[in-house]
Amino acid sequence: MKQHVISLQEWIQYQPYRVIEDDDQYFTLIASEIYSILDISKIGEALDYSSKDLRTISCCITNWYICVISNIWIWQSFKDECRKLYGRPLPFYEVSKKYSENEVNYEDICFLLWFYMQQLNPNRLINPINPGIEMIADQITEALSEDFILAPENERINMFLFPEKETMRFSEYKGILDWFHYKSYLNIFNIKELDEQTADIHKSRKNESEKHMLTVATRLELCLKSPNRMMALTSPEWMARFIPKHHPLHALYNNVKLRDHTYYLFKRLDEMYIYVSDIATEEEFAVKKESIDKKTVANLTADDSVFMMLLICFDEEWWQCGRLSMYSINNMPEEKPSDDKEKEKAYNDFIAASKGKEFLYFSSQKDLYAFLRKEMNYSLIDNSQVPDNIGNKLLLTATPKEGLIFLEKGIECIKDPDNPFYDRKVADREAMSFIVIPDFCPFEIVCKLIDKNMLPDALFNNLGNKKAARKFMADNIDFCLRYFLNKHR
Repeated sequence: MKQHVISLQEWIQYQPYRVIEDDDQYFTLIASEIYSILDISKIGEALDYSSKDLRTISCCITNWYICVISNIWIWQSFKDECRKLYGRPLPFYEVSKKYSENEVNYEDICFLLWFYMQQLNPNRLINPINPGIEMIADQITEALSEDFILAPENERINMFLFPEKETMRFSEYKGILDWFHYKSYLNIFNIKELDEQTADIHKSRKNESEKHMLTVATRLELCLKSPNRMMALTSPEWMARFIPKHHPLHALYNNVKLRDHTYYLFKRLDEMYIYVSDIATEEEFAVKKESIDKKTVANLTADDSVFMMLLICFDEEWWQCGRLSMYSINNMPEEKPSDDKEKEKAYNDFIAASKGKEFLYFSSQKDLYAFLRKEMNYSLIDNSQVPDNIGNKLLLTATPKEGLIFLEKGIECIKDPDNPFYDRKVADREAMSFIVIPDFCPFEIVCKLIDKNMLPDALFNNLGNKKAARKFMADNIDFCLRYFLNKHR
């Protein structure tokens, strides 16, 4: 007989509602059964997961199960995106002939287990093709398939995400967005980013009111801007994808636009709007007056007050969101002049000096400085980005967007006929760092190294021979970049 290991109080924390009904009782039992499978498998001991971690996985997989049963389009949207990009419904896993779109599939559960386990253990790279994952997925698939026909649908989640009406207020959209970004089963670990930024706010600010205001603003900004692990898309981008095309709110969800923080000069106001112009482009915007604090509005001066703010267009109206800073036009912070032209020139100078080679390798600071002075005619005084101490290994490259780029890490992993430092043993251990560690290397350079097949040893372990492992990585490299680096081309 199934027993409650996960309580209703714990279960309800994952839902967009607080009133417990009969279906919550049912799904709490399902989550408890999944927990028991995970617990008996000893996966927690093997990968150092706590009981809380296993409970999180159990509740998330149960919420995925609800999504499948209730035809909530979140999971299907992810698979549609995979098909569009990769020609198959899932990363990593080849689906069998038994695979069915709207049922419990072993391959789906394999992927979800990897997806959660990797995030719970970010310092350890977990191979998706893993006998332990496969064994657990098989047991969970069997347990969920037994209940599939009789399992109740959860209409409340559907109605929360897609209320049956022609329009909605921006405040309601923000509530849905917040739940999807921080509480839905695909994004449950997004709260870690918010917790980290909140901790920084509390360290840097003393005023409690200011702490609260900045925390609330940061929470909303992350909902709007921060890419999710799934495909490195933002939550507004995902919501536009998973709302059914026939739904009356489909156009509303799909026409949300974002303008990141920039300076706006206040021009005038009326009962409904504050009229501002982008200082850089002079483009004018009518911003909803209610989205800006009344005290701020009361102190505005035409052609003098300057906002630094983020704007979102919802239902064809612009709203201020997140952090807001105010200045007089005479005391604005000085913006650094754009150095785009200088960076492009540095790139062109580098390519000319290197005779077309995109990567140069140096074993001493002396050799690097000699190249910069003699071949590129660069004054080191004017190039503060040149590292002071480079040890005995350095890679120099350039891009039109970034200018000169100096790499000091991972050089032994780059297989290039011109690279004297390439070391197969080191590369076997460390080449995946380019793929899985954010900021290990500029993203544009990572993509270039991949395209030129200069990271052939960046592979998941234990995938048989190198040829099979390289094909597996080639088939899944785009997803890995999106998942681990939160970026896409």
